[in-house]
Amino acid sequence: MYFLGNPDSLKEISAHGNAKYQRRTKKALIIGAGRTGQTLAPMLEKQGISVKVIDNNEEHCRQTAEKLKKGLVLCGDGTDIDLLTQEGVSEADTAICTTKDERLNLMMALLAKHLGARQTVVRVTRTEYISLMQQVGIDIVLSTRLLAAGEVLAFVRRGSVVSVSLLEGAKVQALEIILPKGSRAAGKPLMKAGIPKSCLVGAYVRNGEARIPDGHSVLEAGDTVILIAEADKVQGIISYFKGGD
Repeated sequence: MYFLGNPDSLKEISAHGNAKYQRRTKKALIIGAGRTGQTLAPMLEKQGISVKVIDNNEEHCRQTAEKLKKGLVLCGDGTDIDLLTQEGVSEADTAICTTKDERLNLMMALLAKHLGARQTVVRVTRTEYISLMQQVGIDIVLSTRLLAAGEVLAFVRRGSVVSVSLLEGAKVQALEIILPKGSRAAGKPLMKAGIPKSCLVGAYVRNGEARIPDGHSVLEAGDTVILIAEADKVQGIISYFKGGD
């Protein structure tokens, strides 16, 4: 299930149901200092997150350390229970496994979760692993192929399409578009706009304010709109919102 809403609403859902609401990450543990880990670590540090990186490759560790100002880089085995315990994996808000070995990432993430990490993120290449990892308890599974495909789709559909995210193995797409002038979705209540049934308007932003629409909501040119759509119907949906251009 996917929920769209402002942060307070999502916290309320969590309080009244079984859904988990992950608090903001303050401490992150990255296992794997390859290209992904070396890029991610300084990005997190710039956001004010305390970063700790573990990798068994000395050169990778040296390169990563040069890119960090405050973060700690350790040369060691990410499956070493004693090392993870000594380095406070139980205090990590998020443990992120970014090695090229998906099975190793899975094992390290489960180990980190067992030792107390509040949330686990695993990088995979093969999309067939996504469902399995979610079933065994990994919180977030990121497919490099699907993320790359989303970037390519956004580029191919450039113009009013700002970004594309692929959900459920690319069966569903979440699109962020800027509503252009002449769009058939603008200027009338959504219930009367004739929006394709294979598409849901999940949210829109106007003048910096995010809003959750209902049937009476009226979109305007210039609004940033979040759409959830069936993947095989996306092209027609984009044409509808862009005015058929």
